[in-house]
Amino acid sequence: MQLNEILEESDISQISQKTNISKQNIQVLMDENFAGMIKAKALGFISILERDYQVDLGVLREKALAYYEKHGSEEERMNLSVPMSKGDRDDSRGNSSWIWLIVIGLGVYLAWYFLSQYDLETLRSLLPFMQE
Repeated sequence: MQLNEILEESDISQISQKTNISKQNIQVLMDENFAGMIKAKALGFISILERDYQVDLGVLREKALAYYEKHGSEEERMNLSVPMSKGDRDDSRGNSSWIWLIVIGLGVYLAWYFLSQYDLETLRSLLPFMQE
C-alpha cells in the first residue's frame, strides 16, 4: 500500500488529524517533492504514516533516501556553530570572588551588630579582662 492508496481511503485533512502532520507536509510527501523538507523530517513523517496506518511505505522511503543522497540534505550544508569569544563564555571563576566579599561583609556587619547591641553587662561577664 502506498500513500496514494491511503489517500483513497481518507482525505488529507483526516490524515493530518490522525498523524498530527501538517497538510502541506503530507502534500509534499504525496508529490514526492523533498526539496522543501529536511531528511530527518521526511523520514520521520514516513515512519509516522507507516505506524498509524500499518502500511509499508518502503518505496517512498527509498525515493526519499535516493533524493537526499543525490542532492545532500540541507542540514549537511548548514553550519549552525558560532565561534565563541572570550567574553561570551560563562566564566564562573570570576563570580566566586563576589560571593566571598559578600560573606566577609556579612560577617563584619554581624560582628558590629553583636558588639553594639549586646548587653554590656553580659559582655563584661564573658570577657573578664574588660575594665571600666
